[in-house]
Amino acid sequence: QQYGFMMIYGRKDSALPWAKTIDKVAIYMATLYPLIYWHTHLPKHFDWFVEHDFIAVQIPVLHGVGLAVYACALMAYAIKEIRSFLQNKTINIPKNLLIIGTAISWFVGIVTFNNDLAFTATNVIAHGIPYITLIWIYGRNRGERSPTLEFFRGLSFKRFFTPMMIPLFIGTLVLLGYTEEGLWDGLIWTEHKHFFHLFQTLPAVNDKALISWLIPLLALPQMTHYVLDAYIWRMNWPNTEWKKILFYQSQENAPVIHSSVERAR
Repeated sequence: QQYGFMMIYGRKDSALPWAKTIDKVAIYMATLYPLIYWHTHLPKHFDWFVEHDFIAVQIPVLHGVGLAVYACALMAYAIKEIRSFLQNKTINIPKNLLIIGTAISWFVGIVTFNNDLAFTATNVIAHGIPYITLIWIYGRNRGERSPTLEFFRGLSFKRFFTPMMIPLFIGTLVLLGYTEEGLWDGLIWTEHKHFFHLFQTLPAVNDKALISWLIPLLALPQMTHYVLDAYIWRMNWPNTEWKKILFYQSQENAPVIHSSVERAR
């Protein structure tokens, strides 16, 4: 996902192969180094999904090499961006914020703190906010292209995806997310009763046959998003409908988008 967003934000940057390679190594190491640290510093006070799902790797040199590559990747990226700014007098703000934010959130959540709340908060925020933004822009542009197209019965895309409706948009996503996690906790985990109090009246599921059906259903949103991640970032596929909508510019908003892109570049 992070690689995909970086490709979107950096699509108008320098096409030089070495510059693109530095970008790729930087975004990958921003996520890979914390995972290397995790594997080489077990046990921790939290897990990715379930207890003992990470294998302990007692190879100190692996962590040392990973840290060195990580530091060199970030240094090379910083030098490249400074050189680009000195030459072109512009800076790609979205791409830089993405890479810096990814590096900070993964490092803080995994390396700095040994706490499940810190890990979950930094990981979910960094993972979710770009998607929320992407969905909102997609919906707004779809409304611009098709003003009468309905998002919900009696509510058009053009009317829903407006700045005034952002609180409702965010609130809907929060409600859906809270309901999903509440069902997980009420039916399966029962670990955070104080936070998901409304779902504690649900019966705990202990029957293995029922659990074997229930867990795949609860995991369906995650599995769907993993499948979408494999295809949605194929920016080199020409003339895909979602790309036309995402980068659509109406006569009304074209000057604003154009100027913001130029400033970001």
